[in-house]
Amino acid sequence: MWRTTCLGLVVACVIVAGGRARPGGPASKPAASQPTSASAETVGLIGFAAVAAEGQEGTTGGTGGPEVTVATAEEFLAAIQGDQPRVVRIAGPIVLPAGMHRVGSNKSILGVGGTARFRRGGLAISGASNVIIRNIAFRDATEDAITITDRAHHVWVDHCDLAAAGDGLIDIVCQASYVTVSWCRFSNHLKTMLIGNDPRLTADSGFLKVTLHHNWFDGTEGRHPRVRFGQVHAFNNFYERNSYGIVSNMRAQVVVEGNYFLAVPRPTLIRYRDPEGGELRLRDNVFRGSGRPRATGRAFDPKTCYPYELDKAAQVPGLVRKGAGVGKL
Repeated sequence: MWRTTCLGLVVACVIVAGGRARPGGPASKPAASQPTSASAETVGLIGFAAVAAEGQEGTTGGTGGPEVTVATAEEFLAAIQGDQPRVVRIAGPIVLPAGMHRVGSNKSILGVGGTARFRRGGLAISGASNVIIRNIAFRDATEDAITITDRAHHVWVDHCDLAAAGDGLIDIVCQASYVTVSWCRFSNHLKTMLIGNDPRLTADSGFLKVTLHHNWFDGTEGRHPRVRFGQVHAFNNFYERNSYGIVSNMRAQVVVEGNYFLAVPRPTLIRYRDPEGGELRLRDNVFRGSGRPRATGRAFDPKTCYPYELDKAAQVPGLVRKGAGVGKL
């Protein structure tokens, strides 16, 4: 994981329902209650990233700012600097310098068509807010593909394809919060997603509010995700041929709802390699050729946090295989 300087602050979190959109994949349309400020970049956004909190009215990215299309690493790194709103479109593959590259606040980073790809370098949303990353493949990052850290908030990662990083594919740590990861495909990797990076960081309590929906964990080994302290809602994801699925550690609250687990020996776990376990609630999941899931406690009720509609778990493999990844918007 990218080295961070986790802040030691604890603040109360107030949840206010944000915009509503049907989680229907490529054909998603905003419902009438979605904020009027939403643009084409925010169609389909639901979950914690859509919630008004931390002075942010949901996640709008670079909406309202200038648009720029980049084709080289130099152009891209210049475009993501600063906190002014900007829409950055990626035309084709870009080889970034090794390491992590900080993204400023109020940015939309959008792949054009189905060819946008980053190699070698990863993106760090560190202390920033209001960032959208959509329709981009990440390959061979020397560290993480994407890190969301140091009280970053309101981040949406959507329709990306991530594989083969040096460490995590997506790590959400150090009091980051209000994050949605949707319609992404994860493959060819060991440590997929970490939410809360250290069992000693009790200051993460009240943060790490994350929604995962309609993602395809395609043969990845583990951490789908591994959660400490956070509040995580995982719904309508497709878990296929993983060693283990979702872990709730260190007083985390995890709701696992409407997912499909295919050939996963340990679909859900409590207290995995940590001194303390968390809560994990199961609702309406399908377990085919998989082991017995573990659950304990009530966790929380996502319906009190934001509106969403659930697809039937039996339909998830078809929906997600068809809709997850790059070029599926």
